[in-house]
Amino acid sequence: MTDQTLLKVQDLKVHFAKKKMFRDPIVVHAVDGVNFSIPKGKTLGIVGESGSGKTTTALAVLRLVPITDGSIELADQKICELEKEELRKARRHFQMIFQDPYSSLDPRKRVGEIVREPLELMEIGKPEERDEKVRQLFTQVD
Repeated sequence: MTDQTLLKVQDLKVHFAKKKMFRDPIVVHAVDGVNFSIPKGKTLGIVGESGSGKTTTALAVLRLVPITDGSIELADQKICELEKEELRKARRHFQMIFQDPYSSLDPRKRVGEIVREPLELMEIGKPEERDEKVRQLFTQVD
């Protein structure tokens, strides 16, 4: 991966065994051979029909569903090979914002509190510096 590529996904496959009563399980190819790379500072949107594997792809990249095959590299770290504690530590560097805003954002909280919450949960920076970090993030996104 080049030093400008932040995320690289190669030949990602996610297959699920769907159990059928009194029959052999059927293998569902939810994601089959997905490739993409995202340069540092860029954004990627995944679009497609309902059921085409968009969410499964995102969940697999975050290792929230098991991958069948392929490789996932985040900043030269092979996410696809991490397990247990190593994976938990790596998750500090990425997150998913789910599509439903009501399950992602608490309407009773101010935006600053919502942005600060992951900093608190993941113990990022010193507690007394977190408000300034939130202000910096807001400045970055305008």
